[in-house]
Amino acid sequence: MVAIAPEKTLATISVYAAAKLNLTLSVLGPREDGFHELDSLVVGVDLCDTLAATKTNDGTISIRCDDSALVSADNLAVRAARLLQDEYAVPHGISFELHKVIPVGGGMGGGSSDAAGALRLCNALWSLGLSDERLARHGAVIGSDVPLFFALPSAVITGRGENVTPVQLSWSGWVVLACVQTIVPTPDVYQAWSQSPAPGDGGRHQNALLAATRASAIMDLTTNDLEPAVFTVAPEVCSAFDAVTALDLGTFRVSGAGATLFRLYDEEKAARCTARTIEEKISSLTTQVVAVPFGACPIRTKE
Repeated sequence: MVAIAPEKTLATISVYAAAKLNLTLSVLGPREDGFHELDSLVVGVDLCDTLAATKTNDGTISIRCDDSALVSADNLAVRAARLLQDEYAVPHGISFELHKVIPVGGGMGGGSSDAAGALRLCNALWSLGLSDERLARHGAVIGSDVPLFFALPSAVITGRGENVTPVQLSWSGWVVLACVQTIVPTPDVYQAWSQSPAPGDGGRHQNALLAATRASAIMDLTTNDLEPAVFTVAPEVCSAFDAVTALDLGTFRVSGAGATLFRLYDEEKAARCTARTIEEKISSLTTQVVAVPFGACPIRTKE
């Protein structure tokens, strides 16, 4: 539950919205509702959008963003705010300001994390007093990935993604993110998977992965049933994967249905060495080195 400060201190508040990685992703088959049955172990990483919010008195919901393509009524943060406004007949509005860091279409859940942040900010600014569990249920209406962002730093997700069980990794360390500059449409990836479905193992390696204490052991257990479909939909991601593999830096994995490649490391120095090598050898890729796992950030008053 978010602690509500006196209203005069809540003119503008903000939250960091963390990215996620799928360490395992099993697609178990299509569902009658048009989605797919999933089983995935997800961790948060310290790569965050910043979402600030100001309560308004005119009932309007608006957003500004340093990526103009995200300024629309379809932005998930806007949709999340509108859902709460309609559900609880809130007379106030809200103005968002989004600083985007998580790659769009990168398979790291940036839009869903922003939506979760928006739910938390609206809950505080509009004094709704809703629990994280209740907010997560509302979030599931906005997008399948939204509920998991109330359960970080790590969780197992099932169903279409709305069923979330917090878990704890035995390991913590660093991750190299190698980002391909493209947007991979998630529906296209699932459509490609459906052309040659190979149902996954339902998280058979998750217990071993949770118990692992070395990054190399975790990487040996990572899986992503959508990886071949991503390569089909976005050949540039396949080319990047092949180029990184040719550098003999160890196994990299695609996160979710997106355009981000990742590898885990125990030591920050080794991770940064790999990131430098990738950027020196493959000019089309940008890299980030961030801590993992990473949990939800507290709401803060914007200075």
